[in-house]
Amino acid sequence: MKYVIAGCGSAGISAAHEIAKWDDKGEIIIISEDHHPFYRRMHLVEFIAGRLQESNIIRTEQDVFKDIDVKVLAGKRIVSIKPEENRIRFTDGENQDYNFLLLATGAKPDLNELEFYQNNFYSVNSLNDAVRLKRAAAEAESAVIIGSNFLAVELARAFLNLGLETHLVSRKERFWTRDAMGVTKNDIEAVLKNSQVRRHDDRGIADIQDIDGEMWRVITKSGVKIDAKLIVSAQRMAPNIGYTIYSGIKTDRGILVNEELRTNIPNIFAAGDCAQFYDINRGMHRINLGWASGTKQGQTAGQNMAGKDKVYVIANDEFFLDLKGKNLLERWK
Repeated sequence: MKYVIAGCGSAGISAAHEIAKWDDKGEIIIISEDHHPFYRRMHLVEFIAGRLQESNIIRTEQDVFKDIDVKVLAGKRIVSIKPEENRIRFTDGENQDYNFLLLATGAKPDLNELEFYQNNFYSVNSLNDAVRLKRAAAEAESAVIIGSNFLAVELARAFLNLGLETHLVSRKERFWTRDAMGVTKNDIEAVLKNSQVRRHDDRGIADIQDIDGEMWRVITKSGVKIDAKLIVSAQRMAPNIGYTIYSGIKTDRGILVNEELRTNIPNIFAAGDCAQFYDINRGMHRINLGWASGTKQGQTAGQNMAGKDKVYVIANDEFFLDLKGKNLLERWK
């Protein structure tokens, strides 16, 4: 039996371990867009801030899969899926067939109004993004962060640690909309107020202008103008599902799956940030971003791909914030 897993995050890794546990004769193949796919994504901001070295966050394939046999195809981006042929096609023209397929491709920044300006700013969605941003931050004196979430707040702390004049532009109605581990919106606003971060509540971005090839000007919809050498987008994340178009796999905001994490195509599953799973407690499909949630979904999907009959049930929201939110305030001291 050939099991193919698209994605090397928490969902993909945990699924591979579960499959190996229940089918020790199955062939497991993991696909990753990253050329160096195994790293601790939750520590990227600490790497940018200079508190961790690259060697501290990179994991080896042997470390991740030390007890199981997994084939890793790195640097492979899916362009299409043909369920009728049980085949995936990559952008390099190569194909991969499968008996069971798990889509665990995670999420990507939802740029919205910033899409037109995407060549003008940095983002942090991979280790390579973090390497580029760290290099740029070392040569900058000032930075603008556009975002309203956990990543935006953490990047502000990182840039202060690097000695940059730091501006945070956020949408007032979206700023810190979820409490995590007792960290409230008021708590975050207090630490930002007591820091040297220059916070701008606004209705969004009207323009980003290249002033002289060195400096950028961010203009908000309220007319505020901020000049800086570095701009970073920390927009909210959205499921990475563009490759499913024309595949026949049903999607909404994410890939629609039932409580077994199975799509409308019986031998295709989805888990983690790209999945919109059926919550049997609430009677609705929903998305739950985060490492902890991805791990549990990957376990359930892996078990079911190997022939088990398991149901994914979530008792409480499990967000990435729950992983690091507990010590968030202490990190600002």
